Parts: sequence; C-alpha cells; structure tokens
Amino acid sequence: MAPPSSSRFLDSEAVEFSEYPDKRSYGYTFIFPIGPGNYMWTMNPWIVANASGCQVRKLVGPLLDERAGLGFPLQPEFFEYDSFYPAETVGMAEVRTGSRLIPRKNWEDEGLLNDTIRTLRELAQEGATLIHYNINAAAPDGTPNSAANPAWGDAVIFVITAE
Repeated sequence: MAPPSSSRFLDSEAVEFSEYPDKRSYGYTFIFPIGPGNYMWTMNPWIVANASGCQVRKLVGPLLDERAGLGFPLQPEFFEYDSFYPAETVGMAEVRTGSRLIPRKNWEDEGLLNDTIRTLRELAQEGATLIHYNINAAAPDGTPNSAANPAWGDAVIFVITAE
C-alpha cells in the first residue's frame, strides 16, 4: 500500500481531471513507479488554446495549492507558443501498453468514480506507468458527421498504462 499522501495524490489526480476538459484544456500526465510506494509525476504538455500565460496560471493555481497541501510542492515552467503542435512522443519498443477511454459519466456517479479512482490507484501501486490524456473531444456545434468514434465525444480522460 502506498503512503497516505501518495494515495491522496493519485486519487485527487483522477477526481480533478474531470474539470479541465470543460475549460477547453488539453493535457496529459505520467505517473511512474520509482520504488515501493513511491512515484514520479510529470505533466507535459498542458495546453489551453487561446489563453495567455496569466490565464493558465490562474487555471492551475488551485491544483498547485492542493498538491502543496499534500506535500508535493510543484514548480511548473510555463511556456507560450504560437502553434498548437509541440513535439511529443509516447512509447518505446520494450514497453507494453494498453489504453481506455474514461467517460464523463464516471464522475457523475459516485460508485463509478470510486471504482475508477481505485482502479487507477491500484495500477500505479502495482508498478504500472500511467499516462492520462485529459481531453475534451466533444464535437463543436455545427461539426458535420464524421468517421470519428463517438465514444471519444464523451471521454474526459484517455488512459494509457505501460509496463
């Protein structure tokens, strides 16, 4: 079992991520196991399109305050870009991955939310790397029908696990 502060951190990660898609942000985090009950957490990138650095700092302020209260004082670096497409990579040849879409309804039902949080926490505690893409994939009003999988439209998190 992870130390209480690590468990609270993992639980709050799952709860809070339901809020950010509605704020038109896109981001993903990595939770890496680095020893029994110990984890390394990173988040990159966290993109809030058409927002200034000041607006992004205001958006993430409550998250940073809560993390500090759990004993994880984070000091992020903020950047502004003219383009939405920064370089990013995921995966390696020697790593096995799997993925799931987690729909918004999991945050609307306390039982589903608790099951979701417990599952994510247990995966991390068992040594899996967790990569969470926080997304808002709902089609904007007026978007024509397409071949995109409709399951994406209600997703809040796209989770990739790796070992």
